[in-house]
Amino acid sequence: MGATLEVVTGTLRAGPDHHAYGDSWDFAATVQIMGSSAYISAARGTYGPETARALRDVLRARGVTKVVFHRQKAGHSYDVIIGGGEDGDNLERTGG
Repeated sequence: MGATLEVVTGTLRAGPDHHAYGDSWDFAATVQIMGSSAYISAARGTYGPETARALRDVLRARGVTKVVFHRQKAGHSYDVIIGGGEDGDNLERTGG
C-alpha cells in the first residue's frame, strides 16, 4: 500500500510593500488550489483593483484559470466566480 500527500492549501498575501514572506501586507486570505481552480476564503484586509491584479498575476503563475471567492456575511454564504471559460471569461484573458 502506498500513500501520497499533495499540499493544496496556502495563504495569499498582498500589499504595496509585499514582495516575500515576512513583508507587510494589506490583504490576506486562505487559498486552495485544485487543478486550474483556486478557492479563496477567510479573506481579511483591503481589496481593490491593485490587490486584484496582484492576486491574479500570482495565481496565473500557478496555472489557475478560475477563481471562486467564498463569502460569508451576516449568516449568508455565497460564491463569486471569476474565470473558468463557459462560466465567465478565462482568467488568462482578463484585462490587466
